[in-house]
Amino acid sequence: MYYKEPYLSRMKSVVEDIIISGRSIEILLEDTLLYPGGGGQPHDTGRILGKKWSADITLHRVSNGKVWHIGTLFGSVIPEPGEIVEVVLNWKRRYDFMQQHTAQHLLSATFFRLYGLETEGFQIFDDHSKIELRTESLSKEMLETVEIVTNEVAKKGLEVTTYITSRGDVQEELRKVPKEGLKFLRIVSIGNYDSVPCGGIHVRNTKEVLPIKILRAYKKTSSIWRVEFVAGYRAFRVLNDILEDYWESLGALNRSTPPLIDAIRAFEDEITKRISEERIWKYKLVETIVKFARASAVKIGREIVAVLEDIPWELRDSLVKEASAHGITMLVGVCKEGKFLVFSSRGLAKEILQLVSKLYKIKGGGSRNLVQGVFLENVPSSRDLLNVVMKVLR
Repeated sequence: MYYKEPYLSRMKSVVEDIIISGRSIEILLEDTLLYPGGGGQPHDTGRILGKKWSADITLHRVSNGKVWHIGTLFGSVIPEPGEIVEVVLNWKRRYDFMQQHTAQHLLSATFFRLYGLETEGFQIFDDHSKIELRTESLSKEMLETVEIVTNEVAKKGLEVTTYITSRGDVQEELRKVPKEGLKFLRIVSIGNYDSVPCGGIHVRNTKEVLPIKILRAYKKTSSIWRVEFVAGYRAFRVLNDILEDYWESLGALNRSTPPLIDAIRAFEDEITKRISEERIWKYKLVETIVKFARASAVKIGREIVAVLEDIPWELRDSLVKEASAHGITMLVGVCKEGKFLVFSSRGLAKEILQLVSKLYKIKGGGSRNLVQGVFLENVPSSRDLLNVVMKVLR
């Protein structure tokens, strides 16, 4: 029935067979308006209503040419073969897919007529549809021309018709050659603009798919370009969402007028400036801290030992590098959170860590030159740590 009456949203039918497992059900009907999907067009969803039971249908399977509807069973009664039921289609979903599918035929026909580009694939998604074209190049000008021409063709209100014929009785020139082995073909024709074998469901008139909008195109492989588009009611919804996002983005960047790209570039420049200023500020802070540490450093044998109290932990790597550059051979530091570090240019850091672990409860590790960790309890001061270092050095 989905082929005979594509605009029908409710119908009566009879249960032929059922398979039930818990609340999962598969139902075979004598006839149905729920399309199982195929050829890039998604399947229908809907409900089957029986006596004191219902089934929400979300999937389908085709076996021996028959469509089994798969879903969830509700109610206190088990369906039985021979029962008369009502099939209810999710019409909004179906009609959206019909609009996208017919729009795809029009776009594919225009690409072929204007540039000889063949459609290799098609698929409908929730927020867009895609066509895959066999070509090595696809320019902005080509896309704009195809979009304008296709919309102009749709405005003419061409009738969309379908018929089934044997392979040898096809009377018109088809845009796409049918697969080998098919004895019968279902042909979808759009006026005298396009004819192609197709198993999908379409609108009656091309005006129903307006407007058709190409969203973007990009190269998938060396010889395949993917074109994303929307059509019909979906086009308004998607374009409104894009515009809403556009204006919200401008607002977030403290701009009230387009273009958005200028606002983004200005924002990037501001971020780059602030990052540069922050780096300068951090460098000056590190330099000041290390100069203070160097001035108060203790010479123990060959070692120049500096102690840092309440070190800014996020700057620890910079502090270690700057300390080494200023001739400090050993740096000991503790931050407020109980984290600590020991730097030794002569490879004594692990030896010091071992001694610290005997005196305090810690968690940490590192290399011969740098160890880091945290005191789990009884956090000592940097001076206390310096005493541990002196035990190792002496």
